[in-house]
Amino acid sequence: MKFLNSQTIVIAGAGNVGWHLAIALSKAGWNIKNIYSKNIRNAKKLASRVNSIATIDFHEIYSADIIIFCLPDDVLLQKLKTIYIPAGKILLHTSGSLGIDVFNSISVNYGSLYPLQTFKKGNDDLDFSTIPVFVEGSNKKTISILQKLAKSISDSVQQANSQQRLFLHIAAVFACNFSNQMYCLAEEICKKHNIDFQLLVPLILQTAMNTKKILPSLNQTGPAKRKDMAVIGKHLEILSAYPELKDMYSSITNSIFVRNNEDGHA
Repeated sequence: MKFLNSQTIVIAGAGNVGWHLAIALSKAGWNIKNIYSKNIRNAKKLASRVNSIATIDFHEIYSADIIIFCLPDDVLLQKLKTIYIPAGKILLHTSGSLGIDVFNSISVNYGSLYPLQTFKKGNDDLDFSTIPVFVEGSNKKTISILQKLAKSISDSVQQANSQQRLFLHIAAVFACNFSNQMYCLAEEICKKHNIDFQLLVPLILQTAMNTKKILPSLNQTGPAKRKDMAVIGKHLEILSAYPELKDMYSSITNSIFVRNNEDGHA
């Protein structure tokens, strides 16, 4: 098999991010030498997809030229306390919240390869080329490799330092994780009142699609935007039976009030 580059890669972590990143890199022609996971079944399952070798021996990751850590932050930080890396290896993580300096006592070649997307194993329809990828490297050599890696799998590659990436990650939590929690709460409300949650899907999709055409700050609708106190009061009265939801409704409504006033839309 002819590979894009003579350099070999180890993916340390066979979770959601590691799964999709390994498959994308393999499709792009990179040589994925090993897949590491503490769970051998997970490692073998991913390794079989990328013509690689599964391992639960953390020391085997040292044999590759490029080591990409797709591990939870706390797990990676714990591993780094005992890790030994031979000179010349390139160490990368995929974290949005960790700086690249976590590697600076271990190697001179290190950085971050951060794909901004929500990942789930088994979602084979995901088109990695559409995912923004943010890179940061410790030196020109590492940045050059990072650019080559990222551009082989994504059409949107940008450099971002650790602070920018951290704020980007915070923004992503609001945009993705917190919005999905809102869907979860909406699902609960529907279930309690024998309503099909799927009836809300067209509304959810349209709201998301609107962000492609107009900034969210210019796209707010609803009773809080209109300052329709009669409707808001009725909602809060009904939600008195659900104190957690009432508090959340009030907090978000007040947040919309404040931003409307700041934007001069009161």
